[in-house]
Amino acid sequence: MLSANRPDIEQARAALLETKRMASRAVHELAMKIISKLEAMRKICTEETLLRVTLESLRNTVSEDQEKLQELEEKRNEDLALIEGGLTTFRNAKKDLERAQEALFEHCGLKSLDVSKMTAADKKIWKLLNQMFIDEHVPDDKPSLLRLLEEEKVKLDIASKDGSKEDVDRCERLQREKTALLERKEQQEVSRETWRATMMKEIAEWRTPIEELISRINTNYSNFFAVLGCAGEVYLDVPEDPHDIANYGIMIMVSFRSGERLKRLDHQELCPVPFRCVDEINQGMDPVNERKVFEIMVDTLSGEGNLAKTQYFL
Repeated sequence: MLSANRPDIEQARAALLETKRMASRAVHELAMKIISKLEAMRKICTEETLLRVTLESLRNTVSEDQEKLQELEEKRNEDLALIEGGLTTFRNAKKDLERAQEALFEHCGLKSLDVSKMTAADKKIWKLLNQMFIDEHVPDDKPSLLRLLEEEKVKLDIASKDGSKEDVDRCERLQREKTALLERKEQQEVSRETWRATMMKEIAEWRTPIEELISRINTNYSNFFAVLGCAGEVYLDVPEDPHDIANYGIMIMVSFRSGERLKRLDHQELCPVPFRCVDEINQGMDPVNERKVFEIMVDTLSGEGNLAKTQYFL
């Protein structure tokens, strides 16, 4: 019974060897497939690298070709501009030639300066013109001829203008007046600069003690308002033009709430409050001035501004 159930060792060994052989073959086949795949991937990577290099080379070639194309286009535009300029010069020269031919025919009766195209009458005129040029010593080069024409134009211009001794005297008088006015202008400029320097010096001498006094007043004023939980400032208001004395002033600034910017004291109408207390309004006043101040207060509080919305205790 036991021998019947005992496994066959040889059969098991043979089965194990067959399994190992089959597994080895499967591993070998799998390894060969992997190697084949890796080889294929290597080829693909190599081809991809070659393609990348080729693509980069093509890009560089395209970029160079584009630069060359742009240079050619710029050269073409320059050539077109030169051609257009040459055509314009040619058209202008043609028009000048036509005008010269018309002037030649109008003044000399010649249609051409080509002797071969001249008639017998034209040749006679041509001969007379040459002799006239020789007799008058007319230069045969263009610069000398143009210079001679300019000289003749100046002579004609001078000859066409009439003058007299009165004109000469008037010109001399105007010249003397011009010289006198220029000297007077220079003197006035010197005087103005002297005046500006003197004014700046006097204003500086005046401002120094004033600003020191206002600074001391500002210190006390600010301290007093700080005690009340408010802010105050006093300073000298200087205009843009320091010579404009009329616009100098003393600015008294106040702020009755924390965080508010300082405002001029005469702007308190812009700061509405529930009530205000004014003490000793008539201190040291005579009955007339006391009445005037009271009427001012009544008129101010009877208006339509923010002051009319505030309750006053006098």
